[in-house]
Amino acid sequence: NLRFKTLRVLRAYSARCVLILLCSDEVGLVHLPAEQNFLLEHEKLGIGVHLVKAIFLEARALLKKPTNDDEAENASFAALVLNPDYFPAWTIRKDLVRNGFISESRELFVNAVILCRSSKEFEPWAHRRFLLRRIECTTKTREVEVGLCSKAAAARGSNYYAWTHRIIIANSMSTDELLAENETVLQFLTLHVKDSSAWHYRRYLLQRLGRLKEDRFAEDIANRYGESQSTEAHFKAIVQYQALMRTD
Repeated sequence: NLRFKTLRVLRAYSARCVLILLCSDEVGLVHLPAEQNFLLEHEKLGIGVHLVKAIFLEARALLKKPTNDDEAENASFAALVLNPDYFPAWTIRKDLVRNGFISESRELFVNAVILCRSSKEFEPWAHRRFLLRRIECTTKTREVEVGLCSKAAAARGSNYYAWTHRIIIANSMSTDELLAENETVLQFLTLHVKDSSAWHYRRYLLQRLGRLKEDRFAEDIANRYGESQSTEAHFKAIVQYQALMRTD
């Protein structure tokens, strides 16, 4: 019956998640005939689009009274793949991390898989910061986080939550790291001149580096491509910052 098949796919999601490469299509939604629920080909699991609602409702029901931690992990993962902003599932996964059932490193990986599928929701990024607060923030950690933010920003324009997360990570960066970040964001803005969230990050970096007086790069971009709402807001923010500094 449908409930049995749904439980099978919840377990399949969890068992396969460690094999999923970031941003891969190992598990996905596909259009299938009404009589066919799942398709497994070449180590890839396809789930019929018509099953999405049933799977999510089943996962939500299991999360209300999970029989054990394993079931809670399976159901929460399935629910979040389908609805990454489902707060109750993230709360349950936090508890599983706190009690040691799921390690921080494993949960960071699962979280990254979900973010690569849907990166413009608040809850996945908030959960990620919960995990990062529990581990040591090393140079390698920051590199991983910046890489994830870069992929999210490139995939979805003006990704506010990705750039905000990047600012939080940059708060612990050294001057050399900030300088490298500055070069990276210049390259990004050259290709995405209207990304207002990226311009905000640019201002953050200039302020951290003590250079938020003028922005020749932004002036060059405006002259080359014409002034946009993003560059106009950028120039206005710099003027406001300068006025605030003179007042102080």
